[in-house]
Amino acid sequence: MKPGPKQTVPFLDENGVVITRTHLTTPSHTIALARLNNVRITRENRLMALVSRHKPSFRLVVATAATEVPFVVFETEDAQFMRRIEVAI
Repeated sequence: MKPGPKQTVPFLDENGVVITRTHLTTPSHTIALARLNNVRITRENRLMALVSRHKPSFRLVVATAATEVPFVVFETEDAQFMRRIEVAI
């Protein structure tokens, strides 16, 4: 009898973001990590945050071999959560 597929334990599974050994999944995207060319975390300009009177937001921006143009896959105002994403990646 063949064993079933191995279940991978995610590095992070929180607020709709799941990061495993092979994939990055957000509420709007699922991307194989092997296809990622560039992964960045950007922060909204502090001056813009003051003008708009809301907390600064953090964005997870990626580029793949297919797109090459970076695009936002996740955005949050929670700096600690974005730090956990950074550690997991």
